[in-house]
Amino acid sequence: MSNSGPSGIHPVLTLINRCDELARNFDSTFEQSCILLTNLANNSPAPGQPMTMDDTLMSLRKTLEKCEEIVGAMLNCIYEDIPHLLDQLDSGENVGVGNWNPKQALDGISQLFYSYQELLLEKRELLADFTCEEIDAATFVKGWTQIDGNLASQRKQQVDDLADLLAAF
Repeated sequence: MSNSGPSGIHPVLTLINRCDELARNFDSTFEQSCILLTNLANNSPAPGQPMTMDDTLMSLRKTLEKCEEIVGAMLNCIYEDIPHLLDQLDSGENVGVGNWNPKQALDGISQLFYSYQELLLEKRELLADFTCEEIDAATFVKGWTQIDGNLASQRKQQVDDLADLLAAF
């Protein structure tokens, strides 16, 4: 029984690295939209940024499309990669390293990615509410730029898990 795949790296570590990259991509994409919206709300758009609310809303829709692609890749990990790795772990092909529990790490990744999916749905609904004039601009800006603290703590846990695994090698 080996702790690693053909490349010498534990397959869960490979997945965690990929998942971390997806999460960072989502975070940076979404953060850019928050900056854009905040700048417009403060009447200080940066050069090259949309100057009108309509242009900004178009940019936010594009942000949601990009984030949807990222969440799709995240869900692909949940539905395809994680079950395969769990089967490997159950068969004893890849065991844990030190105190690190790969099954717990995989569960944490799943929970984190479902949180990103919820965030995406929440922001999509918020944009729809604003577009239909069910909420005012201030409520929209506040709702768009606020992120649930639970997502940040899950993200921190994923990074901590990765650090623990790297320390175990």
